[in-house]
Amino acid sequence: MKNNHYLILAIITFAMGLISCNPDCNTSSNGNTSIDSGSAILAGRPNQILLRSIPANFLRGREVYIDNPIPTAPPLQVDASFEPTLDGLIVTIPEESSMISTPNVYVDDPDCSSNLLVVDPLQIRSEEFFFTNDAFLVPPIPLIIIPAPAITPPINVTNAWLTPYDRDYCIWFVPNRDENGKEEKQLRVFKPEEESIFGSPDKTGSREFIAPCASDEEITARNNQHGNPVSGIIDKEANFIQIQIDRTRKGLGVETFTGMFIELDELPDDPEWRVTGPCGNRSKNTGAVMLLTSQSTGQQLLLIHGVDL
Repeated sequence: MKNNHYLILAIITFAMGLISCNPDCNTSSNGNTSIDSGSAILAGRPNQILLRSIPANFLRGREVYIDNPIPTAPPLQVDASFEPTLDGLIVTIPEESSMISTPNVYVDDPDCSSNLLVVDPLQIRSEEFFFTNDAFLVPPIPLIIIPAPAITPPINVTNAWLTPYDRDYCIWFVPNRDENGKEEKQLRVFKPEEESIFGSPDKTGSREFIAPCASDEEITARNNQHGNPVSGIIDKEANFIQIQIDRTRKGLGVETFTGMFIELDELPDDPEWRVTGPCGNRSKNTGAVMLLTSQSTGQQLLLIHGVDL
């Protein structure tokens, strides 16, 4: 798709067009078979998405099509292969599909006289859409990661966590602590009326902001991302993360993310992705990586452990 990485947003999918014409087709219809596209361009496989179904084997051997940019032409057949380890079809989105903002994807159902099951809607957007739209504030990750959970979570969460592909963007996570000083699951929330955005973790709470080494012009331009309270839980033992970024003071509402810690090996084998530190201050490899997914947009957010405290 030219030189842009195309991202798949918030895909809510369902099966349509199942016509009862033989026993197998009836079984599919009566079972309310659904097709779930996931939210995936697969890591290391640009312009590919993962289609899943219930049951998983329903998609095995199926042909896949996508709307043709020529309005009167039939759908385009696309490359699709079933991946047992992912329980789904890996589908390659062709370059010409970028000409359609919301193309339908179709899965052939030979048990129903070759009717097509519609995976709808599929929205293809360029990176520029995310950068210029206030509804998508976190930096868009240029690939999608299918995560393998981290075996060992970080000892301490309290830290600046940065995006390796946009070093200006940061979330400070500050968990509450028990009477022995041990981090608890619940996050301490930033109070913008009382606390400094760049205050030390013992004097402020969890917040979204632009790293202080960014220029004043950059901070002003991205003000909607600056100084927003963050609440939620980070459960290291269960490897479960759920946070809410509260941008209501900026007129943008609350965005919820869920995710987990993942292994460093999940990141591209590139020093730019695997070192810590904000802005241009790159140093040693990080030992902690956090992968979150927006529950409103489906967009992924990758964060790495920032500077050592």
